[in-house]
Amino acid sequence: MSESNTCSVLVHAPAPPGGRSAAGGNQVDWATIDAGPAAIAVVHRDIKPADILLTGPASAPVAKLADFGLAKAFDRAGLSGHTMTGSSAGTMAFMARPQLTDYKFARPEVDVWAIAATLYYMLTGQTPRQFPRGSDPIAVVLREDAIPIRSRNPEIPQRLAAIIDEALIDRPNIRIVSANELPQALLNAL
Repeated sequence: MSESNTCSVLVHAPAPPGGRSAAGGNQVDWATIDAGPAAIAVVHRDIKPADILLTGPASAPVAKLADFGLAKAFDRAGLSGHTMTGSSAGTMAFMARPQLTDYKFARPEVDVWAIAATLYYMLTGQTPRQFPRGSDPIAVVLREDAIPIRSRNPEIPQRLAAIIDEALIDRPNIRIVSANELPQALLNAL
């Protein structure tokens, strides 16, 4: 998949006239994204900027989620026998701690966390956790909390930052668990 038509490209693209919008990176309206995989009882388990395709005109792109290669029906978790206990897959930089510790039984809230991590990346150009060169990415996910977004980009409005930071709390549990709750909270913050 080419990055030229994904959200990844917006992070490194020149800012549009008037600058980047804290509500939507360059152009994508994150607050109106639909319920996504959870609406069809599926947990994606690998949401990241490269998996969010942009379609439609450049003036009003529509974000669509792609690459369901690791997806599973969460209501049947553990019943297929395909995912071995103790296994893990996905992109560590956009992975919530509960997905790593219980991959076989991952719930939709790991996708909500990954959407918040993707938004964080779109607004800062960095992932929520720091992965120092030579570090064990599994250890980073298990031990490190997300860095507050305003530490990386102080121009983000405080109310919006608070929602993103809350959505990235995953210890002991993920705080924002519904794919409908996150966009509503984002809209309320704007």
